[in-house]
Amino acid sequence: MPKSSFWAGEKGIDIIQLREKFNQLPNAIILSDNADVVDIISLSDVVFTNCFSSPTADALMANVPAFWYQSKTDISFSPYNKIAGLVINGFENLNTCVNKMLKSDYDLNFLKNPEFIYLVGDSSKKL
Repeated sequence: MPKSSFWAGEKGIDIIQLREKFNQLPNAIILSDNADVVDIISLSDVVFTNCFSSPTADALMANVPAFWYQSKTDISFSPYNKIAGLVINGFENLNTCVNKMLKSDYDLNFLKNPEFIYLVGDSSKKL
């Protein structure tokens, strides 16, 4: 992560320091603010998105396995819950989902689901 100047309170400084430590891990990278998120998503093996974020739909439209993860929050009202297997709840479900996704015969069946097509549009008609 390039060095930048920030003004932040104590909690903000802690977050910036954690991001810098995270960026030092051999299997992780923190992108700069000018990185194109859609390009990164399309190059990914899998995308896990925290609740109330759109990269899940972006990834699925790019034919990249993706899941919407909720650790505790009840989002049963979300349209994503209408699509079986798209929302992951808690660690055990996350672990099961990752193990399924790692198999070579993993199928992105979301793209055929009428609820998904209603939610994000028909990928065959996208530019």
